[in-house]
Amino acid sequence: MDAPVLVLTLDPDDPINTTFLSSSGKLLYKVSATRTSRGSAIRVSDAFSANVATLEMSDFGLSSSRVRIGEGKPVAYGKWLSRSILPFERDVTMKDESGRKYKWRENGHRKMLQLFTAEDGTHPIASFSQTLSDDGTNRLVATLALDARAEEIRDQVVASFVFLERERRAQEGTIERRAASETGRMASNLLSNGTAY
Repeated sequence: MDAPVLVLTLDPDDPINTTFLSSSGKLLYKVSATRTSRGSAIRVSDAFSANVATLEMSDFGLSSSRVRIGEGKPVAYGKWLSRSILPFERDVTMKDESGRKYKWRENGHRKMLQLFTAEDGTHPIASFSQTLSDDGTNRLVATLALDARAEEIRDQVVASFVFLERERRAQEGTIERRAASETGRMASNLLSNGTAY
């Protein structure tokens, strides 16, 4: 990634209930989750409380979810952030208002999200990371770094990141719960069969 022009810190590191702060500590975005009559909503607002984007999720599944950009009409979530139909392809594409295409991709062993332009899939223009704080508390510090190209579409980068990171963490939690359940089941079977480890 080129040198970032803006590094946003998530405080706390929770994509559905956080603030995005500049390096000087200035509030730039706030994210909040609420229940609605049809399901739930995740709202990304700017420092002046104006709606940047709201993900409206139905209790009937993600396929009926909609995104409202600013005060515009809702559009299908899958139209705004489009997943590949190819198996094992996890890239998510989006377009800006000028029609330029971008791809969010999970990279590294920790599957951190990075945003690339459609023209260059090797140098990210935005990148999420989690590091241990250097203040002796050993807490995770989550940041989203943007280069000049990502800064041009900052609202869209932040909103799409929030929605995708929420999905990624939910998926990660499901996998961890499934693995723990399977491990427990296997141990129980071994013990009931009289087999020791």
